[in-house]
Amino acid sequence: MFECPECGALFDSGAPVCPECGVVVDNPPDGSVSFYTDEFLFVYSCYDLYEAEMIKANLESGGIKTWIVNKKDSSYPGLGNMSAILIFVKVEDSESAFEFLKEYNESKKADIEEDPDSEEAFN
Repeated sequence: MFECPECGALFDSGAPVCPECGVVVDNPPDGSVSFYTDEFLFVYSCYDLYEAEMIKANLESGGIKTWIVNKKDSSYPGLGNMSAILIFVKVEDSESAFEFLKEYNESKKADIEEDPDSEEAFN
């Protein structure tokens, strides 16, 4: 994975075009990050960017550095939830992140039980 030099989106290093802004990237920058190492841990996935950004903000307010990897392809906006948005943290922060996410999932489940007709009940 690496960061687009134009918009900052993270995407697979083998991709020649940024899926967010369309900039052609011939070579990944020196500061590229690979999330598929022992240094990072995948902790959560969702289908909505606003949910991922909310979780990231909450984790980072607790001192947990967080990265969002958007696997959605904005070239096909009408196809629905076909790809996940992944959230990664450093391994040393994973225990705290999982604790927060457990509470988040419990509150989300409680909200759905209170209002089973809500949109979240269908996701």
